[in-house]
Formats: sequence, C-alpha cells, structure tokens
Amino acid sequence: MKIVFAYKGRYWVRDTRTLEILSAMAKAAGHETCLAYDPDLFGVSDNVLSLPRLNRLLFNPEAAVRKAAASGADWVVLLENLTNRSWLENFIKTLSSSAFKGKTTVISYRGEASYRGLASIELLGEPERGFGEFLKALKGAVPEIIKAEGLADLDGLPLPDLDLFSPYENFSLSYMAYAGKGCSGACSYCEEPFYRQAYGAGYARLRRPARVAEELSLVKKRFKTREITFKDSVFTADKAWLREFLPFYKAAVGLPFKCFGRPDAFDAETAAMLKEAGCYCVEFGLQTFNKKLRSAVLKRPESLEAVKKAFAACGAAGLPYDADYIFGLPGETEADHLEAALEFSRLKGLNRIKCHNLVYYKGLGITDYALKEGLADENALSGGDFFSGDRSAPAMRPANAAFCRLFKLYGLLGSAVTGFAANSGLWRAFRFIPGPLLKPLELLSGLLRGDRRFLVYLRAYPARIFFNTGSRPAVFSGGNRAFLHKTMAVILSVLAALALAELGLRLAGPGPRRFNDSMRYYSNPRGYYEPVAVDGVRTVYGLHYNMTKEGFRLPDGVAGWSAVRDVRPAEILLLGDSFTFGRGVRYSDTYAARLEKILASRRPAWRVRNAGAVGLNVGEIGRVYAHEASGRKYKLAIYGFVLNDFGLEVEGGRAGSDFIDQNNAAPAARGLRAYSALLDLFFRAADRRRLTRQTVKAYQEAFLGPGAEAKYAVLRRLNARVKADGGKLVIMVFPLIYNFSDYPFREIHASLLAFCGREGIACLDLLPAFSRYRDRDLWAAPTDQHPNEIAHRLAAESLAEFLDANSLGPQRLSPERI
Repeated sequence: MKIVFAYKGRYWVRDTRTLEILSAMAKAAGHETCLAYDPDLFGVSDNVLSLPRLNRLLFNPEAAVRKAAASGADWVVLLENLTNRSWLENFIKTLSSSAFKGKTTVISYRGEASYRGLASIELLGEPERGFGEFLKALKGAVPEIIKAEGLADLDGLPLPDLDLFSPYENFSLSYMAYAGKGCSGACSYCEEPFYRQAYGAGYARLRRPARVAEELSLVKKRFKTREITFKDSVFTADKAWLREFLPFYKAAVGLPFKCFGRPDAFDAETAAMLKEAGCYCVEFGLQTFNKKLRSAVLKRPESLEAVKKAFAACGAAGLPYDADYIFGLPGETEADHLEAALEFSRLKGLNRIKCHNLVYYKGLGITDYALKEGLADENALSGGDFFSGDRSAPAMRPANAAFCRLFKLYGLLGSAVTGFAANSGLWRAFRFIPGPLLKPLELLSGLLRGDRRFLVYLRAYPARIFFNTGSRPAVFSGGNRAFLHKTMAVILSVLAALALAELGLRLAGPGPRRFNDSMRYYSNPRGYYEPVAVDGVRTVYGLHYNMTKEGFRLPDGVAGWSAVRDVRPAEILLLGDSFTFGRGVRYSDTYAARLEKILASRRPAWRVRNAGAVGLNVGEIGRVYAHEASGRKYKLAIYGFVLNDFGLEVEGGRAGSDFIDQNNAAPAARGLRAYSALLDLFFRAADRRRLTRQTVKAYQEAFLGPGAEAKYAVLRRLNARVKADGGKLVIMVFPLIYNFSDYPFREIHASLLAFCGREGIACLDLLPAFSRYRDRDLWAAPTDQHPNEIAHRLAAESLAEFLDANSLGPQRLSPERI
C-alpha cells in the first residue's frame, strides 16, 4: 500500500522526527511512503522569519492537499499536536471534496476519539505504538478506532526515514537529533508535562547511547553533516547517561553540537564534559528572573541560584550559552525586564537571549491559571507560536517591545551597552526600531558572535525561498579564511535581507489603494461586511446605509423618520458624529440600537432617537439639537463626544491622520522612493511618525490651548439649552481607538471630565472600558479606526450602567416583576 504523510510547519520540531520514524516503520512493513508538505515558510510556525502576510502571498495553502490527492495513496496519515487541529480538519475536508479515493488517518494525542465522521481511522496513544497497531491491522479489516496502550521501545524503533524530508531540508548544514523523549519537569507553559500525562508514566526516557551514536554516524557519512542540534528538552538531565554517551559521540561522530540544559541538572562537570565532546552552545530555559513568577506561575523546578550557578559553570568552562526569555507572562512588570537586562549585562559567556512570547495552549497548566484569573479568552487559545503574536497586557506592550528588541540585539551590543541602556533609560528607544530592520540586525548580531545557527539560517533560507529544496547554495562554501568569510557573510547577509525585504514588498505590491470614503474597504475582517463593488480584480466590501435626508441613520429597510416613530415619542436623543451614526457597523450593532434594546426591558421602556451624522463638529451638534428639540421634549440628550469634534489645526495646513479615518490616499512616491519599495516603506513610516506627532500636538492645542475656552463655551451653551427644555445633558466621551497601552490623550480626557464636573454635566468616559482591549480589536477595519460592533456593544453597556448608577434612566425591574 501507499501511505502519504501530511504535515504543515517548520521542520525543526519533534513532529517531523515522529513522521520520519513512522515512515521507516511503514517501509519496514513493505509499504511505499511519501510526504505532502507545507513548510509554512514565513508563516506562523517559522521561528526565523515569521511574516504571515508574505507567506499567504507566496504560497498556496492547498498545495499539500493537492499533492496528497494526486498521489494515488491508499492512506493519508496526519499527526495531531496542540496547535494544528484546525489545519487538520480543513485538510481532511478539502481532501474529501477532491477526487481522492483513499482513506485518512489521524494520530491523536487525546485519550478518546474526537474525529468521528471526519477521518476514516483514528489512532490513540503514543504515535509509534498506535501506528504500529495500524500497520498490523492493514492486513485485514481496519477498525475505526485503534487505541494503543503503553509506550514504544525507543531502541526497538527503526532509525528515521530521512528521505521523507531531505528534498526540503539540507541535512549537510545541520541535523536535528533526539536522544530520547519527554522531560521530567512540570513547567506550566510547556507541552512536555501535557504529553507525559497523556501517554502515561515513563514517557520521559532516553535511547541507549550506542543507538544514538549509530544514527548520527550514519547521518554524517551520508550527508557530510557539519553540526548536530540535540532537540531534547533536557539533554543534560541524566549525568550517568552523558558520561556513557559523550565518548561514543566524540569517537563515532565528532561534530560540533548544540543542546538544551536545565539549570538544576547542570554543574561544572557537565559543562566540562560537553565542552570536551564538542558542544558549542547550551540553551537554558530561564524565562524570567522574577522568583515568584518562576515558582508560582511557571512552576520552574530550579531556583534562581541554580540558574546563576549553571551560567557560571558554562562561563568558567568557556562554553557559550543561550538564555530563553518569555514576554507576556501574567503579572510581569517593567521592573522585571529592567532587572533581567541588568542581570544579563553581568553574565560571562552569554551568547544570545532568545525571546519568546507566551502561548496559552489548551490543557496546559498556565492556561488553566490564566482562564481562572480572567487573563485569557478561551476562544482565543492556541493562537500562533511562541515566537509570534503578543499576548501581554496592553499596558506592558511598549516596554515588552523595547526590551524584546534590546535582548535580541544582545550579540551586537554586548553586555556593557545592554547594562548602559538599562541604567540610563535608553532601552525605551529600542521600541522604535522597525521590524524590517530588526531581522537584519539580529542576523548581523548572530554572525558577529559566530553563532552557528545563524550561519545555518543564512545558508538555508535562500535555498528554501528560491528552490524549495535542500540543495546547498554555493555562496558560502570555501576554505578557512575566517576573517574574509565572516566579513563577506556579514555584508551578504545584510544585502540578502534587504533584497528579500525588497522582493517581498514588490511581490506584495503597493499597499491597498485607500478610498477617500472610509465606508468601503478592500479587506473583510471578521467576515462582517458585504461585497458592494469590484475594483479591477479586487472585491470591495462595505455596508449599505439607510439615512434620512439630513444624514441621520435609519434602521435597515425603513424609508424615513415617520416609519420609526411610535405614538409615544422618544425619551432619549443621541447626538454625535460618525461614531454615533455607526459608520462601519450594521444598524442593529450601533450603540443607539443596543441601548434601546437594553432600555426596552425597563419600566417604563424608553425609546432612543439617533441624530448622529457623519462629519459634525461641536458647533454643528448644537444646531442639530436645536432643530430636533423644537416642538419635542427629551428627558435625556446624550452627546457621543469624539475628540476631533473640537476641530484640528495641524501644522503646515495638512490634515494628517486623526487616528480615525486612514482611508485618505497616500501621496505618490517621488525621487528614489519611486524605485525602491523598501525605501518608500521607510519614508512612509517616517512621514507617519511626523504626522502623528503633529496631530497629537493639534489635539492638545484644541483642548488645552488658548482657543479651547471658546469650544468649551459651545458645550456650556448646549447644556443650558437642554436644561431650559427640561432635559438633562449627558456627555459620553469616546477615546480615539489608538495605542491604549501608551494613550497620548489622557490629559484631554481629564480636562473634559473636570469641565463637566464644574458645569454639572453628567459625563461618562469610555476609555477604561475600551482600554481592556487592543486598539486594533475595536477597529471597524484595518484602514478604518471607527468603532466596530464590539466597541459599540461596550459603549451601550457602559452607558446603560452609567444611567442606572446616576438614576438618569428608567429603572430596572426587580426580579419578582420579571
């Protein structure tokens, strides 16, 4: 039979080694095997260059499915892990809708079947055990569920079938080795304790030293491999095993190698043995210097004293070491990162600080902790990988971005500059290093340190990008003229990085041409919008808005105000601009509609009239009220105030970005910018920063400058008019949905609240409610920072609570009356 293994993701993880062993088992049983592979180059799982947008532009996500469908295989085998269920389901569904005539098998880590009706067969238990039972069952009728008990004999398994991935990976540059499986630790953020619990006691185990050495000597002979990376979570845990293995390794293999160590299983003897055997770097899981976080939250088994002793042992042995550091930990503070920077600056022999982002995977201890403490949303778990995404608290993001960049450039800066940046406050400036520049600098940092991993990346990536094979590029082959080679490597790496960036930008094409009308978009976030037009080959998305002749929003399908009036008039009049109008959201999702729905359950039920219109300023709001209140009486006039209602006067006469409508077309590139997409990107970023500074200044002038009193006087007159009509004015302040972690307009909000307090105007500030979210999570679209349906819901709920707290609206029904 023919068996196809399907996989998506980077190669350097245990899953790929597992598939290589399963392929070897299948071949040993007389079956033919092949691979349907999506390397996810630049994708979420790419730990070197994670650029998902470029990945989507360059690669077809269905290519692996098509290969599997066209293979003529009898079986397609997929291996489940903590993050790939969605991909597995989509792969199987797409494959099933093709002309594929074979069957599908999912190897699941779960204790019970969860793919019924989707996969043909489901294998439960440790993959090698389950797949072994599956191969036996192929001789007859294969049951839908195969549950294998116990653990595989690692030494009895065949050596991995390297033909499976060798067309995609260059094993001559580096080889990924596993001496065993699992880890005895119980770290809350790591997958190893999860798998140990899933597969049972004894999961953490090692192969015989001779068997590991046999595998590596064969690899060296076949591929002329230059270095080895042991990917075991804790390679140094068993010192007796090391004492036996390292002499085998040095005699039979003798290649430079890197490994992972755990500080409580590491001492001066271990460092000396590793160095003697050819180890060029040890990577330790530090994660944080905060003792409480390490023990109470991360469940790290060792003390900080043990960590420092392990680092010192490496330093004394002349053995370089890397330290893993995690951002986004629950309860982390700026002081933690500052302490870490100072500690790193004092270390001897530190090679690299590897920065990761915390990931909440379902089933992990830290995920349970975060859900219990309300720090994570269950619907957003397992999003991304540990080097992509940002799950930190909004208030910590500026500091995290700054320290992450500082730590990534440690190899370039050295301990002295790192310490100076921490002590002087210069670390804050690192936040502004643009992402496209950071990667070349990080690569340069590694090359200057002589880090073999970066040399592997430099040599492997061009082949992966341009050829998608493991063939070795010839650029860096040669003799031993180290200085010349290092210089060439540095120059060429920077040029290659710049060229790749330029290529990526050109392939991506110019950014989407922006509409001057922000009611339409080229993208459809959340699947919320409807196709409303076609621009060339692009679909244009948007909504159909129903309006009165005055520009006020109407419910969908209603012809005019008379159709929405009841015999009883509305008690609440909403005033405002496009935020109140509801630009970017359906009518039913506007805060006006949501508020009326909430108040409908009160007694008496109050009606709401929405008199918000696009583009109104504070002066025009007063005129709208005067018109709407003529002949009518409203109990409440609620003004949805947006900071740009006071008007902006930007230096130089340019409107600039007001942090709301970014659909204004950008100026055409001129000069050298017209010939380089990368250069144009840099100058556009510089222009944006300059306009941002000008616009922030303009907002501050509008509210705090000499002309502010005249604008506040307009609000004072509006309040007097509402009072004279027997009503009550409520001002609800919308924050600009921009950078809540370092919001530049807090002083303006405070000024508005103080004014309302002096004037006796009820005032609700929505900033606390909105700032619990990331700014982009509340945008209508990537180019439109009007509030989306989530923001409108927050506004309606906050407003209803505010009215209740201040006895301004109808009363809630008591439970016995509901």
